[in-house]
Amino acid sequence: MKAINIVLLYKLVSLVDSDNCGITFRKGRVTCDCQSQYRKLIPEYCPKNTTDLLLANNNLGILRVLAFAKYTQLRYLDVSNCNITAIEKSAFGNLVFLESLNLFFNPMQMFQSNVFASIGGLRYLSIPHNLLSTYPKDSWSDLFNFTTVMTIGGPSNGIFAPVFSAMERLNYFRHFWDYDKHILHNDTFKSFKNISLKTLQLSGKLRRIEKDMHTLVLSNTLLSFHVFKDRHMDVIDLPSVFYDYGEYIITPELFQYIGNICLKSLSLRGNKLKLIDGSAIQEMKYKNCLENLDLARNDFDIHQMMVITYFTLFSNLKRIDLFQIDGNRHVKMVHYKYVKRTNNLYFPDHQTKLDNRSNYRKADFLLSLPDSLEFVNASFIGDHSEHSPNSLTFTGIKHMKMFDIASTTSEDCNYTIKGLENVEVLNISNFKCHVLNYTFLRSCMNLQQLIMHSSSLGIGLENDHHGVFLRDLKKLQHIDFARNEFKSPFSKLAFQSQLHSLQFLKLEGNMFTMPINLADFSHLRLLDIRNNKILYLTKLMILNELIKK
Repeated sequence: MKAINIVLLYKLVSLVDSDNCGITFRKGRVTCDCQSQYRKLIPEYCPKNTTDLLLANNNLGILRVLAFAKYTQLRYLDVSNCNITAIEKSAFGNLVFLESLNLFFNPMQMFQSNVFASIGGLRYLSIPHNLLSTYPKDSWSDLFNFTTVMTIGGPSNGIFAPVFSAMERLNYFRHFWDYDKHILHNDTFKSFKNISLKTLQLSGKLRRIEKDMHTLVLSNTLLSFHVFKDRHMDVIDLPSVFYDYGEYIITPELFQYIGNICLKSLSLRGNKLKLIDGSAIQEMKYKNCLENLDLARNDFDIHQMMVITYFTLFSNLKRIDLFQIDGNRHVKMVHYKYVKRTNNLYFPDHQTKLDNRSNYRKADFLLSLPDSLEFVNASFIGDHSEHSPNSLTFTGIKHMKMFDIASTTSEDCNYTIKGLENVEVLNISNFKCHVLNYTFLRSCMNLQQLIMHSSSLGIGLENDHHGVFLRDLKKLQHIDFARNEFKSPFSKLAFQSQLHSLQFLKLEGNMFTMPINLADFSHLRLLDIRNNKILYLTKLMILNELIKK
């Protein structure tokens, strides 16, 4: 067996206390941390070559002319929550290298002219929205080079300030609404109409709803995105912004305002959405642009399983996140074909005895996925159907790096999963595999990593003396069988197909005394046997294994 060398690399960090400020030296950066010290003055004893000056949570009051002139190498300045009431013109003079400035949580009400004129290199600004809106129009040219802006609070009239129209290079905008409930208007984003914004993230609480029969419809909420029509954008992120107003449906008329944007990534995570009309996806103008779709933590009902079939319309979709999309409710699988159960599956005698109900099960479940998909998170979708299917078949998978369906389980594992020939990493943890069809993973012939902890395999594999379960999975390098209640050592044939591929084997949290013959593996680098019933491992035992090798 090859020896395992573990090397820990550390970056050189020096900590020095200067005027009660912590000084940190890292490669290319010098940080002076003077936060939360009730300071009324700018510190004088930070190194002259300080690149990051952290002054948050102090009491600076007015920032005077050339307040930071000593620190000519500054790149990042944090003066958030410093009770700043005014900033004099040229307060940031001499800061020609300053790239990022944080002005959050200050009581200042209005800007003077040309406050940012002396820092033409400024790219990243964090600032209250209402304060930014006061920046004098005759000084808007100071903002031309901003690429990233984060604002908080407001806008009081529901429309983002005209000052954004001067930020012609702005490509990232994130806004944090305050605790009030805000409404998006048709003109909410009109100031962004002529700038090349790529990423839009909204955090807070929105409302613009109306009743439709027994549900609540998002109504014209997304209508405000019309200003981005026919644009190329990277991200629209709307996490939990509609959550507080009940269950919603997304209609084709509403979704067109997203569909009319050539958008790479869309997140509607955690919005308590109940229904997406299937035709809303069909009618999207720029379906081919979407690469990432996040619908996790919503409240879709059983009928939404049918909408998944429309995802194949996204020809370039690479990642989809459906984590906990059922709101923790009991959701049953649909699209079963009611035909007689096939008899050509591998069912050992003991499994037939364990599960006499198998002949009464529904037959096959088929789900088509876009062939462009590389990552799927469909974990923690509560499928507690009365019976398991005969087979679960995925079509369209051509090159999937990660397929995560952990905790999305039926009553047992007495069926086969088909169509996973091109999956590299599979997570099927927390499955109920006390009853297990040993051909369960037969299609995973190119699988490199199998994560299957907490799945009752100690019972399900108890009689797999011929090593059928992992047979032919010859490319497996990493196996996680932790917390599966294994008691007896594995059969000699259990890992027969992985003797020359397996590098990592995790068996933590079982009840083994000695689970495996280490000498059988030619490339094993890590074996995790923590929290088992192994009383001791003597040096002689370890040497014997190495000598055998």
